[in-house]
Amino acid sequence: SEKTEKEIISMGRRRKKKRTHVVDPSVEEGIPRSFVFLRKGKGKSKGSNVARLVKDMRVVMQPHTAMRLREAKRNRMKDFVSVAGPLGVTHFLAFSHTDVGINMRVIRLPRGPTLTFRVINYSLMKDIVAAQKRPHSPGKEFQHPPLVVLNNFSGQENHKRLMAAMFQNMFPSIDVARIDLKECRRVLLLHFDSATEQIEMRHYVVNASPIGITKSVKKIVKAKLPDLSKFKDISDFVFGAGEGMSDSEVEDTPDSRVTLPQDFSGRGNRKAHKSAIRLKEVGPRMRLELLKIEEELDDGRVIYHRHVTKTSAEERQLAQQKAEREAARAERKRQQEENVAKKQAAAEAKLERKRQRRALARQNAQQDDGDDDDDDDDSGDGSDGESSDSDDEKRPRVRFVEDIGNTDVSSYMKQASSSSSSSDEEEDDDEDEGDSDDEVEAASQARSKRRRRN
Repeated sequence: SEKTEKEIISMGRRRKKKRTHVVDPSVEEGIPRSFVFLRKGKGKSKGSNVARLVKDMRVVMQPHTAMRLREAKRNRMKDFVSVAGPLGVTHFLAFSHTDVGINMRVIRLPRGPTLTFRVINYSLMKDIVAAQKRPHSPGKEFQHPPLVVLNNFSGQENHKRLMAAMFQNMFPSIDVARIDLKECRRVLLLHFDSATEQIEMRHYVVNASPIGITKSVKKIVKAKLPDLSKFKDISDFVFGAGEGMSDSEVEDTPDSRVTLPQDFSGRGNRKAHKSAIRLKEVGPRMRLELLKIEEELDDGRVIYHRHVTKTSAEERQLAQQKAEREAARAERKRQQEENVAKKQAAAEAKLERKRQRRALARQNAQQDDGDDDDDDDDSGDGSDGESSDSDDEKRPRVRFVEDIGNTDVSSYMKQASSSSSSSDEEEDDDEDEGDSDDEVEAASQARSKRRRRN
């Protein structure tokens, strides 16, 4: 089909760049974000359940987490910390796999604290789904963060209060007046067992089903076309005709029945209607045990330890040893900076000396060119002097006769004329040879001067 005039005009317009520099509004609003990763590349062998557990925990922390985070064996904690600030990351869930067991560290950025848990046992999402008769099909429930439910975390113990605050701050807070029920599709349950001091973690999906109607009518409400071929009348289908209640209807209890203040996900869940709330576990499942709490980010003073108790004197000694290590580290850093400054100064001085030598060499070359020009001028003056000397030599020589009286005048005149003619011939030959020598010397000087200029 031929292009319209509007399409042709739009093709000639300049492409408008998308606003890729706009900051994510969730970072500005202070919504918690997280990294879930496996430390030091351990447990990354093929088929490792620890790596799979890390992926399942990323699903739990959705949507404010890095689902496609790729960590390498060479990455250290400082590498993750360096990129966490610009991305607005507030929490780390760092898993590590050793011969003793699996550990999980929950770290609050940027200054701590750090909570270290021992993973006693766990079940993956695929294990939970495989054990269910009717597993849940994933939908849009992972587009919103889960609701955090803490059970039995009350008490005066500092470590319990700190754990409760850490788990609550890992997810966005809830505004009851402005919350939308359609966003409340998941629940993260954390139960603290006071007897064993262990934490049970469960992950559920929230479903709602209208109540007060039979299973047959419920099928019609949910837009499921029933099979009426075995019924003689529609009343047989509506009133049951011998069909019993389903498993989900047996689970309905007065505690699970609520009146919806808003419309909820699912057919038949309307405002001001009663529905039964059901939780469907999707995993993963973990049992955790708190080992220790550190003040700073993964390397600070231990303020709680489950198996080790230190006296005040031991704590002071440890604090002193840490201060000494920090002082030694600062001294090494200072010396390193001084050495780097010295090397930079030496390199700059060497470069400056090299520049000075080059400048002096250029200056000497220019001075040599000027001296060569002066020599050429002097050589031209010297050639004039030589020509004048040669002219003097070409002048006729006067022969003084000491005793002319005893000599015949006629014979003397003949001898003088013959000698003058021979001397004239010799002078002509000498003059020709001198002219050729002068021309050769001038040509050689001109060639040498051109070579120096080039």
